[in-house]
Amino acid sequence: MSSSLSKPLEQQRLWQRLTGLDHALNQGFLVWIRDSKGCITYINDYACQITGYEREEVLGVGHFFHQLASYPDNYITQIIKHVKTHHCWKDEMQCITPAGVPYWLEVSTTLLYDTEHRVEQYISISHVITQRKKIETALQRFEKGLKSLTSLQSDNSLPFKQKAQQALKIMMGYFDIPLALFIRPLEDPRAQQNFGIYFFNGNAKGRELLHYIDLAMPLIDSENCELTRHPLQQGSFGSLWGKSLYGSQKQKLGILAFFDEKCEPTFDTTEDQEFFSLFSQWLASLIEREQFVERITESNVNKDRLMTVLAHDLRSPLSAVSGFTE
Repeated sequence: MSSSLSKPLEQQRLWQRLTGLDHALNQGFLVWIRDSKGCITYINDYACQITGYEREEVLGVGHFFHQLASYPDNYITQIIKHVKTHHCWKDEMQCITPAGVPYWLEVSTTLLYDTEHRVEQYISISHVITQRKKIETALQRFEKGLKSLTSLQSDNSLPFKQKAQQALKIMMGYFDIPLALFIRPLEDPRAQQNFGIYFFNGNAKGRELLHYIDLAMPLIDSENCELTRHPLQQGSFGSLWGKSLYGSQKQKLGILAFFDEKCEPTFDTTEDQEFFSLFSQWLASLIEREQFVERITESNVNKDRLMTVLAHDLRSPLSAVSGFTE
């Protein structure tokens, strides 16, 4: 009698344990189970929430229900074959929801055998690593961008303007920006305008470029050295964003202006913000150094001009003195 009562009690405790385990996994782990043929027989709530699929959509499905198109058609077959050979499989997978939202999973798949040691189920447990992959990608992009700027800095064969344009090109590639300008104040009081283009990068030319310069004019009078954004209601760009650049003596060097298709700059990580800050400092240093070279060159020209005038003015008196001396 006691043994007959203990069995249901043991089953109840086992059921409670499984229920608690399922609840714990639902707090942060995706779980799905396949039968011996590879068809999904179970998927937990958290997996449905992350993948964006309803449970009814995936039960009985043989293919990987949230894979990207970059995976081959026989990807699940390869996984099952690997699990049968090595008894487990673990990898990172890039996936996408039906709504087109990408995400990353770290998936671990193991075997479950029946009493006769035949493969009965494949149990997959995974967790979301989207943020980690985003940080890894940002670090790789940051390292690549930093190497590009360092290489550009050491290239003494490029003149200043080409080097600055190459720097803008690096910046555009880093943040996927279609058009970039650098606008500087003009110090010539005879100029009708108080700004001018130092350099730009993008496909805009002629009147189209002048149009974008006009759109960037609100940034000219801005004294804000932080990144600012201005939404655009016309043209193919969604926003204009930029900042003022200042030299070591707090003098205004000009304005960085970027025309973006998106409505706002996407700084997903601190690495993106750090790179933008380093780029701004690097460009400011490059411009300030070029201005110093220009001042030295202009000083040398003025010195040569003065020496020419002095030589001309002293030629006649010296000739007279030389005549009297002879």
